[in-house]
Amino acid sequence: MYKIDKLVQDKVLITDGGMGTSIQSYQLNQNHYQGHPGCYEYLNISAPRIIQEIHYHFIQAGADIIETNTFGANQLSLEEKKLGDRTAEINRQAVQIAKQAIKLSTKEDIMISGSVGPGTKLPSLNQVSFKKLYQSYLPQFQGLLEGGVDLIQIETCQDPLQIKAAVLAAEDKMKELKIKLPLIVQVTVDKFNKLLVGTSLEAVVSILQSFDLWALGINCGFGPLQLEDPLEELVKINPFHTSFIPNVGIPRTVEGEQIYDLSSDAFAEQVSKLVKRHSVVIAGGCCGTTPEYIRKLKQKLKNFTPSVRKAKKIPSVSSLYRSMPLSEYPKPFIISEKTNVTGSRKFKKALLENDYTTLYKIAAEQQKNQIHALDLSLGYSGRDEVKDALIMTSHLNQSLTVPLCIDSTDPDVIQTVLERYSGKCIINSLNLQNPQKAEKIFSLASRFKTALICLLIDEQGMALSLNKKMEITQRIYNIATEKYYIKPYDLIFDPLTFTLGSGKQEYTDTANQSINAITAIKSKYPQAYTVLGVSNISYGLKPGLRKILNSVFLYHAAKQGLDIAIVDHSNIIPLHMIPPKLVALVVDLIFNRSSTQYNPLMELIRCHSDSDFSDYSEIKLSESVSDQLSSQLINGDLSISITVEKALTDLNPHDILNHILLPSMDKVGKLFEEGLMQLPFVLKSAEAMHSAIEVLKPHLSAKNDLSSAKILLATVRGDIHDIGKNLVNIILTNNGIEVEDIGVDQSAQKILEAVNKYKPNFIGLSGLLVESALEMKQIIKFLNSNQVSLPIICGGAGLNPDFIEKDIQPLYDGPIFYGKDGFQALQIIKNHIQQSKKNFNE
Repeated sequence: MYKIDKLVQDKVLITDGGMGTSIQSYQLNQNHYQGHPGCYEYLNISAPRIIQEIHYHFIQAGADIIETNTFGANQLSLEEKKLGDRTAEINRQAVQIAKQAIKLSTKEDIMISGSVGPGTKLPSLNQVSFKKLYQSYLPQFQGLLEGGVDLIQIETCQDPLQIKAAVLAAEDKMKELKIKLPLIVQVTVDKFNKLLVGTSLEAVVSILQSFDLWALGINCGFGPLQLEDPLEELVKINPFHTSFIPNVGIPRTVEGEQIYDLSSDAFAEQVSKLVKRHSVVIAGGCCGTTPEYIRKLKQKLKNFTPSVRKAKKIPSVSSLYRSMPLSEYPKPFIISEKTNVTGSRKFKKALLENDYTTLYKIAAEQQKNQIHALDLSLGYSGRDEVKDALIMTSHLNQSLTVPLCIDSTDPDVIQTVLERYSGKCIINSLNLQNPQKAEKIFSLASRFKTALICLLIDEQGMALSLNKKMEITQRIYNIATEKYYIKPYDLIFDPLTFTLGSGKQEYTDTANQSINAITAIKSKYPQAYTVLGVSNISYGLKPGLRKILNSVFLYHAAKQGLDIAIVDHSNIIPLHMIPPKLVALVVDLIFNRSSTQYNPLMELIRCHSDSDFSDYSEIKLSESVSDQLSSQLINGDLSISITVEKALTDLNPHDILNHILLPSMDKVGKLFEEGLMQLPFVLKSAEAMHSAIEVLKPHLSAKNDLSSAKILLATVRGDIHDIGKNLVNIILTNNGIEVEDIGVDQSAQKILEAVNKYKPNFIGLSGLLVESALEMKQIIKFLNSNQVSLPIICGGAGLNPDFIEKDIQPLYDGPIFYGKDGFQALQIIKNHIQQSKKNFNE
């Protein structure tokens, strides 16, 4: 237990205020800086009494933690002042000054925090290399640790790659000096609740949650009240203690001086309320705060004991911009393999021609298909894989919003990517065939806190049987968690996929064994994840048959609990499009249900070649117009617009919409929920629906009863799924209801602002994840506290009627309904309007 753990049990720990603000109040001249103008950190050498006096006044004001005057004292920043060679000395001296101030105060239990700022260059924007930034932090931590700080505070962070460089430098230097101290990271957010480089707070947590931090918080910013929304968001997902150190707001310049409008009383009132509301354990002041601000804050919090709140860790990976949970609903999490030289001819051709523009374009195209991560494999004989990885990662880091899965067995390539990738990526892959190489990859995954795909291969080769697979799984798990301290939720086991297309006897039961291994691994190691390279199952077969085998195999693997699939969505087909006879043959092949009289592989090849099955995905000419429309919509066929035009000659436009298109779209949603249709195909169906609606619009008349109704739709914060909400939008809009859809990942504050702006009659809240239900609860409490009492319709996979009735409705003064789908939402609105009219007439 650290000293800080004991102190935080009884009180909120108060930090000091703005060091820069305090220094500016002394109106120092050039003599103080001795040829290093504006370098506050050099004052540790040239004017130590002034810095000591500042510390002393903050201690007297009630600060429990004082920060060293070292915010800009990393080597790179000091080199700009021609002081790089004195980095360790300046930091060491800063700690001694703080110690002298504590001694003079005669107060006990005052802690010294080593302040470490972000520097002036951002690695995510390629302004400085990770390695150079990391090295510049080492002498700073050397000085702080040798000086004797009580904790390390890496603050005002605006770039996750910079955070990783600083955290790793701190950990390495502590290990070298055999010192272990609490590590605090504090980020600064913009008005969109993101870091300067565009990183969401959810992504920040995803990137940092496997690091050994004591606290993660917010500092600086636009003032306390302006930071309430991001603070609330952070607290809900923060697996560490939370710190909150805002500034006084945005200053005004009056006669050449910076003036802050927020008084010390108002600052203390605002910060203390937020601290109490959100269980913050460290609070203080940043820019503009003087000892008077800290004194008032101390008084406000002196009798308050915080209840420590830490959120449950949600296993996830992340790009520079956003987080992606590994637990997808419905399963699996999809990793696209189109940026793999062995899996894509187009990608390989572009790489061999050094056509990086095409390589970037292929990656961007995959992102549009709603994949969850991108598998990047660049290894090709005769090429410099490290160089290719450097070029590709530097670009994709800034351009991709989905996380990266680096597919290489070369530790040098993996390290190159990790030192340039801001998010939390997946390493694909590790195995035990070469112990020396495995050790290097384990070390990299442990150091950079990545997710790690582990192939069930050892010194004897690939595991075929279930027993052998489980034996290797246990070995890898024990090495990873006990020797390298890798978190169980960062381990992804690959039971291996072997082709069933060769007909070789040794492989006939391998698919069955791999599927059984998924169940066994999930049972024995519930925190770990499983993955399969799906297309390997069909290697050697013709393309059409490969799609069928891939699709059925993926479906059954997901049913058994497969978490992640590496697959190209163009090589799979929704199961409803495959004739049942072919599905049955593939199932027999996968589960090895053969006999001396029955060979499912041969039977499958024969049946697939038969003309009766050759065009199973085509629409038959004999189908009625109604059936054609339904088939085209479900299959995502954009030529549906032509069919709609023809259908209008015989059918009523409202009948086409309400009795053909909407029920067909509802079927798409059900196929998706059952795992029979993957997300890319759902999006194609939605696009086809849009095309059909565009043709129908001029022929549709709004229903009079509903034409005055308006609903605000939003997917709640932390959730980026909007398939269901989009379907609700389509159904309501085409029944005459005005819809304002403000999108996904919406906070309570943003929803309230939209309510005030659009003046809806109803609110529709959507959430797919289990966590979304809890977020919905908080949003409804917030709306209620702001006197909103509009009818609210809540929908999504994470909800059920009992939760709405028992957990949500008691929090809200207005009516709340559970809407299973768009049709139910429409009926709720109709019933509510009719009841309101009836009540009015009575």
